[in-house]
Amino acid sequence: MADASYPESFNLHTIDGMIIATPGQLLSESVYLKKAYEAIINENSIEIHVPAPSSTIRNIIKVFQYFTTDEEREDVKQGIEPGLPESHEAVTFVKGLSDQDLVAFVGVADFLQSKLVINVAMICIMKDTTNRITDDMRRTYSIRPR
Repeated sequence: MADASYPESFNLHTIDGMIIATPGQLLSESVYLKKAYEAIINENSIEIHVPAPSSTIRNIIKVFQYFTTDEEREDVKQGIEPGLPESHEAVTFVKGLSDQDLVAFVGVADFLQSKLVINVAMICIMKDTTNRITDDMRRTYSIRPR
């Protein structure tokens, strides 16, 4: 259920020209989307432009929708230990992304400033990086050596 001040849904216009219907509750989970919405609130059509491809936006929406309660979302946003179990649908989904899609996912989650989605990604990365060497992780996550 969307916050009383937000619509049930709104549209995201992606960099590849797609328009994606998005749950209104995502407005309260993203600093960027919240500010963009507040800037256009008096317009007839609620369409927010995001500099991200539709495939990545769809992945972020999907992860967000795996959390059905406010309490569950708050626990992940606060980093409550032990984090999400391996069997949680969001973890399974994110761990199934290709390396390229995961890097895009993390970048867009960071741009949107969604603590929920960023923390899900970080939980998956932490689980994935156990016992991996630095060079392998740099290649996976497109991090250049300094």
